[in-house]
Amino acid sequence: MFMTFPSRTPGCNRFPHRVIGFAVATTTLAFAVLSPLKAASLRYAGVFGNSGEEGETLVRFAPEPRPGMRVVCDSHGTLWDRAGDGVLNRYSPDGRLLATYPFPKEPSGHRGDRLVADDDTFLFLCNKRLYIHRPDDAPDAIPAPLEGITADFLSANLHEGFAAAINKEEIFLINAGGETRHIATPPEDEPCYGISIGPGGEVYFIGAGRRMTRVDPAAPENGRGPFESPGSPIQWIDGYWYGGGGHGTLFRFSSDFRSDPGVVLGGNSGSFIGYVPGNYEISDPRGLTRLEGDIYAVSGIEGIIHLLQWNPADKRFEIIRRIGAVQRCSALTLDNEYRLWWESGIWEWNDQPDTPIRHGVPTPDKRRFAGSALLQSGKMVSPAVQHGKPTLYVGTLEGPVRRYGFSGDLPEEATLTAVVNKERELLVINREGNGSRFALKGDGAPDRLLGPVTLRTGAPVKEWTSLFAVGEGLIGTADGAVIELAPAENGWEEVQRWNTWGKTEAERFGERICATAGEGRLWVSDTLRHRVICFDLQERKPLATFGNRDHPGDDTASLNEPGIITANRLRAVVYDSANQRLLKLELIP
Repeated sequence: MFMTFPSRTPGCNRFPHRVIGFAVATTTLAFAVLSPLKAASLRYAGVFGNSGEEGETLVRFAPEPRPGMRVVCDSHGTLWDRAGDGVLNRYSPDGRLLATYPFPKEPSGHRGDRLVADDDTFLFLCNKRLYIHRPDDAPDAIPAPLEGITADFLSANLHEGFAAAINKEEIFLINAGGETRHIATPPEDEPCYGISIGPGGEVYFIGAGRRMTRVDPAAPENGRGPFESPGSPIQWIDGYWYGGGGHGTLFRFSSDFRSDPGVVLGGNSGSFIGYVPGNYEISDPRGLTRLEGDIYAVSGIEGIIHLLQWNPADKRFEIIRRIGAVQRCSALTLDNEYRLWWESGIWEWNDQPDTPIRHGVPTPDKRRFAGSALLQSGKMVSPAVQHGKPTLYVGTLEGPVRRYGFSGDLPEEATLTAVVNKERELLVINREGNGSRFALKGDGAPDRLLGPVTLRTGAPVKEWTSLFAVGEGLIGTADGAVIELAPAENGWEEVQRWNTWGKTEAERFGERICATAGEGRLWVSDTLRHRVICFDLQERKPLATFGNRDHPGDDTASLNEPGIITANRLRAVVYDSANQRLLKLELIP
C-alpha cells in the first residue's frame, strides 16, 4: 500500500438616486460619508473546507446530507465513504476526489448504516438492506440489494472475511460474497444498539445502557458479560476496542473492556466545568480505520473524513487532515485577524484546503444558523435554535465560542442577522422580512426580547438574502437588488434600491445576490452571474471583479453560484455554493 501525506499549498457612474414608496426628505440615513476609493483587482487567495480545492479533484457531496458509513481503505490506499444521500466518494489520502459512484438512497440516514471492506470488495448496510460493491463495477450502476437478507445493524469490522449482522429474527455472519452463517437468536425484549465482532470471531450484542453481551455459541458461561462498552460503533483494531460518542469523542479500551486509556480524542462531554477541544464534524463517529503506521481515518455524522495520527507519548489521537467539502453554509464572519467563523468552527486565514476546523461547536437544530455579525469588540454573534430553544453563539474567534439561551422565540425559518442601535440590539429576520428585536448586553450576550420588527419596502420582496448594518442604517439584498433602509417606527423602511450601475447588460446583477460591507466597500456575490464585485459604497462604482461573468467554473479563477459573503478590510471569503468550497479573495490596490 502506498500512501503519502504531503503539505498543501493553494493554487488571489453613480446610480441615480431613486425613492420607492415614500419621500426620503423626512428621513436621514446615517451611512458614513467616505472618500471615493480607487479601483483595484481581486485575487484568489486559497480555499477553506474543500480538500480537493479545484477542478477534477474538487470534492462534492450530494445535496441531502447523510451520516458517514465508516470510512474504508482499499488495497490501493484510497479511502471510501458515503458523501450525502445516494453518493459514494473515493478519495486520495491527501484529500483529492478520485471518483464518485451512485449509491442506494436512504430517506432518513439510518444510524445502523455501515460500510466494511474485504480487500477490494465492499459489503454495506443501507436502509436495512445489504449490498455488495466492487470498485471495478460499472461506475454508473447502483448496487442491487442481496435478495432475502435484511439487517438492522452490521459490525464495523470483519473477522476472516465475515461481518456480524442482526435483524429482529437472527444474529448471523455474512461475507462479501453473500454467504451467511447463523449465530444466535436476539435477546427478547431488549433494545439493540449495534452488533460487533471480536478478534477471534466473538460476536457481541450491544443492548440497554450500550453494554456488550457475548452471544456466539463458543462463549464460555462466565465470559458472556455484560461488559462496559467503549462507545458506538464498537470495533476491534490491532489489539484494542474502539468506540465513539458525541462531541467528537473517541474511546480506546483493552481486550478485557477496561479503559486504556479511555478518551483518545475530544472528550468535551459536558460532565465537568471547563473546555476541552472537540471537533463536532466527528460527533457520533461512524467507525475508525487504520491506514498505515500511526495514521487512522474516521468519518463523522455527515460523512466528512478526518485523518488522525496516534501520539504514543500522550496516548491520544491528533487530527491532521479534513477530507470533504462544505455542503452547507448559513453563517460566515471574518474577524479583524482574518479568522473565519463557519457554522461548525473556525479557520485561520493561512489554513489550507484540508485543514480541520478549530474550536468546534455543537451544531444547532437542522444545522442552520440565522446568519452572523461581528461586533466592534471583535466578538461574533450568531443566533440559532438548539434543542428547540433560541440560542446565541457568542465569542471571539481566537478560542471557544459560548452558547447562551435566551427568552423569546426566533422567527420561523430565520436566516438573517444584523446588529444595530450602537450594538445594543440584535435583529433576527426571516426571508420574508419579518422578525424580532433582542436587546444585547455589553459583552454581546442576549438580554431580552424587545418585540417584533419588519423590513418595509416600497415594492414587494420575494426573498431577503442578506442584511447588515452600515452606520445607523441597514443594507439588505433581495430579488437581485441592493436595498437601503432607514429606521422607522416598529421597523425599517426602504429609502432606495438599485440593481445596475451602468447602461450595459454586464452592469446589472442577476436575480439573486448576497452582500456585505465595510470600510467604504460593498462586496456583492452575484450568484447567478457567477462573480463577486467589490464596489465603492458611496459612489456605487465597481472597484474590482472576480469570476467569469455568466460562465461558471471550478478552477481557481472561477465561481459557480457564489452565495453568502463576508469581508474585513481588503479580504473576503465567499461560499462558492455549487463548488462546495469557501473561496478566499484579496483586494489588491
